Amino acid sequence: MSTPTLYLSKQIDELLERRGIAPGVKGGQRNLSAAVRRALELLDRLSTLANPAAKLGRPAYDFAVQALYNAWGLEAAQIQTLDTHFRGMPNLPALAKERGVDLDDFFARLASLDFAERLALVDHAQQHHARSS
Repeated sequence: MSTPTLYLSKQIDELLERRGIAPGVKGGQRNLSAAVRRALELLDRLSTLANPAAKLGRPAYDFAVQALYNAWGLEAAQIQTLDTHFRGMPNLPALAKERGVDLDDFFARLASLDFAERLALVDHAQQHHARSS
């Protein structure tokens, strides 16, 4: 695998610095490569353990995963307020009707998800759409 180039924002640089991680740190657990690997492993574990389908129910979960076809661009604040993202999707009512999903019920169930479950939902959508493309 090739070595990727990471372009980090000032906010991410500060986040890493608060944790003692810096691009200049060579080797060990506090270098940037180790930190990125750990963060991705943690995301994968969280995505496996968090179960948004349990609270959403299978039809609403499948609907959400299908509707989040462009989940890669969602940032943490958008995931926290995922209902706002869904409400801004112009094709959502038609997709809900096609799938037999009641949007009032869907949004009520979505509101019950904590951040970890929302993050897992977005990660599941990314994986689903990556396999589909």
